[in-house]
Amino acid sequence: MAAARGGAACGSLRSDPTIDRVAEKINETTDGWLDHTTRAVPETNALPVLKDFGYDATKAAILSSTTPDVGTAVKALVLQGWAKIPDCSYTAYGVATTYNAKKEDFVMTAVLAG
Repeated sequence: MAAARGGAACGSLRSDPTIDRVAEKINETTDGWLDHTTRAVPETNALPVLKDFGYDATKAAILSSTTPDVGTAVKALVLQGWAKIPDCSYTAYGVATTYNAKKEDFVMTAVLAG
């Protein structure tokens, strides 16, 4: 994520362990939905989850992908975030990856926060 911002005038995004935990929680909702083990749809709003974890953000975005290999999952996140990653109001990010053995896919979630 930090490298994807490239030469934006605002500098790199910083990795944040709290946002990593938020991404893990959101990733769990996606993984459960894919496995049909939950009735709830995947989380679509990261702000309430960030606040539950004590992170004070005014803006957030969720980027998600499910693919058979990690490299493609990363590319999918960058493509989804092409308009959001350069936005200087996002200052930090977190990422989580899970392997779904039932679907034989990698489930990856990135959360941008600012």
